[in-house]
Amino acid sequence: IGAIGADNFTTLPFTDHPDWTKTVLKKAGGSIDFIAVHNAYAPLVVDGKGDPRDVYLGMLAAPVHIRKSLANLSTMIDQLSAEDAKRIKIAITEWGPFFQVGITAPYLDHPKTLGSALFVASTMKVFLESPKVELAHFFKLSEPTFMGWIGPRGRSMVPKAPLLAFEIFAKHFGGDLVESQTTSPTFDSPTVGLMPATTSTPWFEVIASKGSDGKIYLVGINKHFTAPVQGTISIAGLTPDPSGVAWTLSGTGIDSHTGTELPRVPGINWATPIEIPPSRRINKGNPNEVTLSQRRIDGIAARFDYSFPPRSVTSIEMAPASTEAK
Repeated sequence: IGAIGADNFTTLPFTDHPDWTKTVLKKAGGSIDFIAVHNAYAPLVVDGKGDPRDVYLGMLAAPVHIRKSLANLSTMIDQLSAEDAKRIKIAITEWGPFFQVGITAPYLDHPKTLGSALFVASTMKVFLESPKVELAHFFKLSEPTFMGWIGPRGRSMVPKAPLLAFEIFAKHFGGDLVESQTTSPTFDSPTVGLMPATTSTPWFEVIASKGSDGKIYLVGINKHFTAPVQGTISIAGLTPDPSGVAWTLSGTGIDSHTGTELPRVPGINWATPIEIPPSRRINKGNPNEVTLSQRRIDGIAARFDYSFPPRSVTSIEMAPASTEAK
């Protein structure tokens, strides 16, 4: 049994009742199993205003606010009785990149871009690291216009960039989290759309896990528009095999995409999508603009260097070194 929460992090309140969630938990906490929230949409530039780069910076910083919002909600749950606090979980029943609605909206079709995929990966990190989050359902899998993570390209339905980011966590990530820490340069983002201003958001972040086969998976998310991250990776408690595999989602620009198109309907003239500098790729989409590729890497050790491409999500799969006697 779930109850509807109303917590969010945007500059515009989503309810006329600021104590809605707290009141629902207080009155119905003994009867529910989860509290449902929709607080993981970004960047929500309803009026389409703002510098295009700032719009994307606001989206890439949004997971910072999502983390705080989920932590606040977790605190409300923890203030209930011990039995209720242990049982009640958080469900994010809709989430995903979301810019604008309307045929004249220049950001309408931007949920399909590589930048949106970076938001998806960073938000997945928040969900996985939030202990009370039990489930999170992205919205939505397939539809012919702008919200589907699968969309039409010619006569085929193909994955958009966000689904490829999701695939990394589905296929190249383990079932048990491993503690990880990251030091990275940061960026500031102004208030844009419904996104609050942020300071000192990391350009680069990681999340790690262990699979049932003993492999360690390190997912690195480089949000920088143009610069690679020259990373030094240190591993404690495991001697890795010197060879591993890297799966990398990357593309030609922050607004590149896999070439999906809005439907051609008589009488509907979709707005020309706004371009994001410096790449300006949104109007040049094709299958080669965004790719998820695999390559072997050597030189893995307890401490090793790795270059993460700009605007990329990379999963490094590392097996423990063999201990068999020769």
